[in-house]
This record gives sequence, C-alpha cells and structure tokens, in this order.
Amino acid sequence: MEQKKFPCKLCDKSFSESGSLTRHVRKHKGEKKHFCSSCGKGFYETTRLREHMRMHSGEKPVQCDQCLKSFATMNGLKSHMKSHTDERNYVCDICKKSFQHSFVLRKHLRVHSGEKPYNCKICGKAFSQSYYVTIHMRQHTGELPYTCNVCCKGFTQNHQLKIHSRIHSGYKPYICAICGKSFARSGDLHKHTRSHTGEKPFACAVCPKAYVTSSHLKVHMRMHNNERNFICNYCGAAFFEKRILREHIRKHTGEQPYVCPVCNKSFTQSGALSAHRKKHEVKTDCDENHVDKVDPTLLY
Repeated sequence: MEQKKFPCKLCDKSFSESGSLTRHVRKHKGEKKHFCSSCGKGFYETTRLREHMRMHSGEKPVQCDQCLKSFATMNGLKSHMKSHTDERNYVCDICKKSFQHSFVLRKHLRVHSGEKPYNCKICGKAFSQSYYVTIHMRQHTGELPYTCNVCCKGFTQNHQLKIHSRIHSGYKPYICAICGKSFARSGDLHKHTRSHTGEKPFACAVCPKAYVTSSHLKVHMRMHNNERNFICNYCGAAFFEKRILREHIRKHTGEQPYVCPVCNKSFTQSGALSAHRKKHEVKTDCDENHVDKVDPTLLY
C-alpha cells in the first residue's frame, strides 16, 4: 500500500505527493486560481475546471459498461458503479453506519467529532465540508447558478430547483398515510403529519409554548427578544414577521387580494375574508316555536 507521508495540518487528510497536498491546502485557504470563462466560477485545480466546462458543453466522455449511462467525470462513474454492487465497506465505529466511499465516511465522522475545518472568508462561519462553504458563499455573492426554465427563478442548489419544478409540474410524491394529502417536499409531509399527531417538538425556553416547526418557534422568540426586523418603508412601523408586514403594506397600497366569491367584496387579509364569508352562510336553526304544527291525524 502506498505510504501517504504528506499530512494536512488543517484536517485529517494525508497525501502521497507534496503537489497533492499543496492543491488540497488551497481549499482551506480559499485560493481559487482557475476560473470558468463561461460563468466565472472558480476552482482550485485545472482538472476540476475542465470537468466543470463539460457542464456547459454537455460532454460526457465516460460511460458505464453495464447500463451505458454516461458521465462528465471519472469520479462520477466510480460513484455510479457502486450502485450496481451496493458495496458499503466503510463502517463508522461509533454508530455502525456504512458507506460506499472512504471520503464519505471521513465527512460523516465530523458529525460525531463536531469538527468544522472549513471557514467562510467573509463572515467566519465554520462548516464540516468544503461543499457547504461553496453553497454558503452564494448568500454573500448572490450567485444563483440553477435557473428554472419555466419562470426563470434562480436557486443556490440543484435540489432546490428540482423541488421548485414540482410547482409547475404538480408532482407531489409524498403522501400522508392518514388523510391522503400529498406534498412536493418530504419536510412538508413531516410537518403536516404533526397536525394529526399533535406533536410539537419545538419548545420555547422562556415560556411554556411549543410549536410544530422550528420556523414558528423562531418567530415566537422574536417576541421575547422584541426583535422587530421587518420595517415598513411607508411609515416606519416595525413587525416580528414578514407576513404581517406584507399585510400592513396593503393599507398603504390599497391592495385587496382576497375576494369573496359570493359578492366580490375584497379584503387585505385572508382572515377578514373568512369572517366575511360567514355572513353568507345560511342559518338552519330549527326552533320548535317557529315550526308549523302538523295535525297528527294526517300522519296515519
């Protein structure tokens, strides 16, 4: 077995050649010297740039000899080949979870150790994988490399685009086993299921309140901290939620997007429409004092 005598001082990786170590250290330092002429994306190595360029050209020179599926890179093919054998030879000693690749196991071990060797150069936030830094950096740069070909909306990650595309296609693969309601995202199904079970796993540390989702808890915590981060540009009023700000702005703009289907009256808030619709509901109270008496002899 080839000896790897060049260890990285910043993480647990080691290399058999000094050149490989030098290229690896660039990832920690964030030194990207090779840039794509089509989209401007930067890379640490020329080989990675060449592989990236195939995304623009559509070139897939590497082919699986079992199913004839083609790939842009050799690493893509190697990962794919494991799907034919389902070999998982790399096992975590702590939780016994198994993996197809040694590098995936190394990344997984950071879940247990809490190690986060990759830092954002702008805000200092730390991550367990370099990939997460790349995704995070797009928040600072505003880069949205994945674009919907239907509505042109951009996304930072490919899986976000895939989920978004289901809005246009109507594809909802996640179905509630209790009521049959379907969802485009698995996370939405999990949240919905709690409406049946009554589970509220996100508890407030200040008061006894608990919530179905973490986002609802975050909004609630702003009330304790008096964080009114959403400011009206018209009058300066501040709000805990963006949703409440949107409703407030309609008072200034006059927008009334909620329309009654019975009388066409419009409202700025959905709650106001719901209250209004109750006026159209027909009352069916059967007070016996108001019911005409029937001669009992007519019933026989």
